[in-house]
Amino acid sequence: IQLLNGEFPNALGQGSFQSLGTVNTDIGVTEENSKSIVTIPEGILFKSKKGFSLFSRSNVADVLPNQPDDFLKYDVVNAVAVPPMNEVRFFLSGIDTVLVYNYKKHTWNTATNLSHAGSSAMYSGSFVYAQEDSILIETSGTYTDNGTPIVLTIGLPWIRPAGELGACRVYHINTLLNYRTNHTLQMDVYTNYNNDAKVASILYDASKAVPNGVGQGYLLSSHFGQELTSIRLTYTDMSGSG
Repeated sequence: IQLLNGEFPNALGQGSFQSLGTVNTDIGVTEENSKSIVTIPEGILFKSKKGFSLFSRSNVADVLPNQPDDFLKYDVVNAVAVPPMNEVRFFLSGIDTVLVYNYKKHTWNTATNLSHAGSSAMYSGSFVYAQEDSILIETSGTYTDNGTPIVLTIGLPWIRPAGELGACRVYHINTLLNYRTNHTLQMDVYTNYNNDAKVASILYDASKAVPNGVGQGYLLSSHFGQELTSIRLTYTDMSGSG
């Protein structure tokens, strides 16, 4: 990383840049990921050989924590900062999955069903995306993708209930939620660090669980009864159900 300090000369020729300097770091953007460079309030984001990195406004380069390892093998073909959402959306080569980084919450998630990865930008404060026959604009407060409901999935990290003791048996899984709109929730269960095979899938009809309606908390309780060393849960608001 090279750094150019100073002020751009004004119309009167006042102001100048200092000599080009080199930042003492082993992190830098790679040629195949040159389109990953994007500016956010904290500094400049880019993809290096070590993963997604931040060059801060204090001139320090660090690798971002908790990166989704499954997507680091893909090159970035476009990166768009979306300030209204505090997000940076990284479009990846070869797949229709967009990697999304929230720079306020420091969290990662993905968006799917986005082809033509380079055809996206911010326009008049809104995110726009070009398809083969149309241009779509992201509208705050709507939860459909060109008429198709957007499915939200929340995944928890792996949990080791027994810690260093090894295996244990989990009998019940309780989830405390707050009812906002009518929906059907699906909970999927994975065990023993295997993300490829779920051992249980449970559907909940929230309208039956919460007869009193909006604002009521409710408890989802599931009998499980399986021996395991680790457990991971995902929750999905099923498409078209609310």
